[in-house]
Amino acid sequence: MSNSSRPLRPGDPHELDGYRVLGRLGRGGMGTVYLAESPTGARVALKLIHPDLAEDGAFRARFAREVAAARRVARFSTAAVVDARMEGEVLFIASEYVPGPTLAAAVRADGPMRGGTLESLAVGVAAALTAVHRSGIVHRDLKPSNVLLSPVGPKVIDFGIARALDEAGDGITRSHQLIGTPSYMAPELIAGQSPTPAGDVFSWGCLIAFAGTGGAPFDAATVPGVLHNISHAAPRLDGLDPALRETVTAALGKDPLSRPSSQELLDRLVGRADPAEEYIARSISVAWPATVSEGTAPEPAAPEGAAPEAALPQATGLEPAAPERTAAETAAPQATGPEAAAPEPVRTPSETRTGSSAGGRRRLLVVACAGAAVLLSAAALVLVLLDRDGLPDDTATVYEYDFENDPDWPDLGLYHPGNSNESGYWATESGIMLVRDPEVHDTAGAAVWAPPLENAIPERLMARTDAHVISGYGQARYGIACWERYGPQDAAVLSMTYKVLVNFDGERAVIQRWSNEDESWEDMVSGPAAQDHEPFPALRGEEGTEVTNALAFACEYVETEDGSPTVELSAWVNERLVAHAVDDRLPAEAADTATSVRQFGLVMAAGPVGQHVGILFEDFVLEEILTG
Repeated sequence: MSNSSRPLRPGDPHELDGYRVLGRLGRGGMGTVYLAESPTGARVALKLIHPDLAEDGAFRARFAREVAAARRVARFSTAAVVDARMEGEVLFIASEYVPGPTLAAAVRADGPMRGGTLESLAVGVAAALTAVHRSGIVHRDLKPSNVLLSPVGPKVIDFGIARALDEAGDGITRSHQLIGTPSYMAPELIAGQSPTPAGDVFSWGCLIAFAGTGGAPFDAATVPGVLHNISHAAPRLDGLDPALRETVTAALGKDPLSRPSSQELLDRLVGRADPAEEYIARSISVAWPATVSEGTAPEPAAPEGAAPEAALPQATGLEPAAPERTAAETAAPQATGPEAAAPEPVRTPSETRTGSSAGGRRRLLVVACAGAAVLLSAAALVLVLLDRDGLPDDTATVYEYDFENDPDWPDLGLYHPGNSNESGYWATESGIMLVRDPEVHDTAGAAVWAPPLENAIPERLMARTDAHVISGYGQARYGIACWERYGPQDAAVLSMTYKVLVNFDGERAVIQRWSNEDESWEDMVSGPAAQDHEPFPALRGEEGTEVTNALAFACEYVETEDGSPTVELSAWVNERLVAHAVDDRLPAEAADTATSVRQFGLVMAAGPVGQHVGILFEDFVLEEILTG
């Protein structure tokens, strides 16, 4: 298997229409991308479309038109489409496999670009946009992770696919909803206008600013802050090569009519009135430094090198107690009460914390908009999840974090590898890092908590995350927690915390319970041993291999036929149900008392052996379960 891909997960295909699937390259809003080998032995990037999109007739028609248009785009600076299946139950696109890191990974690893390298990147991406726009396509998601640095020049990938998604029919995207990556989204899209090539030019300006400075020009600590800056603030271009500053500034104009076209960008960059494609391709090839080897991974999926040196945050009261703690250390979340915080105001650049993300794993975000006022609405988007072997298939998104930016959760600090004693947000890897170093800490676990839900709290909720093991051993555990309080803080009927913990080695999953009445953790159910199942194979990995797992945890308030209150708890690992429990010990008063606060978080607990433990959480999604 190529060292540029991740291992396949349970349920991934091993063969598709003659293509031998070798590993995972990534995933996005439309599907999963695999490294595959064609019947002729050529390696390709195979994007498998999500089944729920593939079932939509309008999407299929638009998808077919976009694939046909993509095939007309000049191949010199894109990953050419070599095959596609547009009929049948499974849709896919096979594109030229481009060995080389993404721009996001290269800047993270080597720092900002300078001189001729940066100018060649600017020319190459502008040339790709010109070719795309001439084919009648609007990219809509140009960003560092969608630019591959091949040995002969930059290659733009995923062009036109977001546009196919935009016109796919009910439930995929509707009026006043946007699809894109916030840090690279044009202001007119935030204001609710239709996408045009001018939006791609704006994204080009953001991308070149990122490449030349190491940060996106409108970044902030939160997504609303980013969108505010894009709409109202001047770009931050400190450190950008002066030779490109004027062109980038023009591309970042707030008014789309004031921006140059992609062709005009090329005219400025190469100094010709109407450069031919052959000239552009030749100039890119000559100027581009041959620094990318054939074996370079498209994007590192995990930090390289030794295990990071880091530590737990200071005790906050938001940190759930672990069984191994002393009585003095065993504090439930409500001991200091995770207070119901009011929404933070939109932050300007001067108000944000340092260390916000300069790139990394990004996902398409759906943002509900009304004019220029951006509302991140709870349960704003209703969607049908993929068929996931028991996961609820009808849910509504309450909120979603891809950790592209610091989520600014309560008491969440910043993680700095090699120079930190705190867990926190890891900007360079776009994730939340929880660690325990036995030489520094006497606590056995760590937790961070997402913003609480207070008003009209859904009774059936499910949280999901993708977790990546950085360092650990067999008995260390990580997972998701749910805390809830019945009644007001000064007169609470009951306060409960539930959590699912999964062993690093895959031997065991456990659901635990804590209440303000018992003030101790207890195991409600554990598996797979208790359920006579085999260990989770995807959780296993030989030393040095990358192991990433998808976790889901549902907490559902349900009344029995006689009106007694219960909480049903279910846990899934890699789309497989691993544990289920019912808490029927709630006092009768709970049935008559509304849940005043509910809060979900990410947790990690160390085992008895004194070794360093580290887990990177790549995203966090909270959904209301509607049916099923």
